[in-house]
Amino acid sequence: MQNFDVRTKSIAITSAAPSEGKSTTAANLAVMFAKLGMKTLLVDADMRRPTAHMTFELNNTMGLSNILSVKQLSVGEIVQESNIPYLDVITSGVKAPNPSELLASARMKKLINVLENLYDFVVFDMPPASTVTDVQLVAGELDGVAIVVRNNVTDKKQLKRTIELLEKVDANIMGCIYFSENDSSYTDYYYT
Repeated sequence: MQNFDVRTKSIAITSAAPSEGKSTTAANLAVMFAKLGMKTLLVDADMRRPTAHMTFELNNTMGLSNILSVKQLSVGEIVQESNIPYLDVITSGVKAPNPSELLASARMKKLINVLENLYDFVVFDMPPASTVTDVQLVAGELDGVAIVVRNNVTDKKQLKRTIELLEKVDANIMGCIYFSENDSSYTDYYYT
């Protein structure tokens, strides 16, 4: 991803609401960049409904929530190699009672900076933007945000609201990723 002279190093993947395929999109995007030979990191920043550990069959006892709440941890202690060359993963870690506080912390800003220096490309899987504030809290620190839109699922009003929320924090909205297939297995999502 290139934007004239500025190279994109980090991107958040979100959606307007649950069940729109954002985690699958984030994982597939990370795999795609890794297969291009770019040193890529997928960060499961959806601490409310994490999936990366299941997708890549990784341990989830140490991850993002741990490094944001335990100052003695280093990035090397939470990054896990996937079975795909050039792709590492930071799982969400132990369930945190305060994901928004952790993501809004100065430690998260510092972590983003460190990860951007260690990897060619970093993909953050974030919760739906209109459901919780998590993506708005970190969007300004990242190079861009992409919104997953699913045919016959995404509500236009929620999508408009998502864009408004991201614009309020001056997020660089890079665009939407549109899915036209309709898979009923996505219908039992959560976020309460």
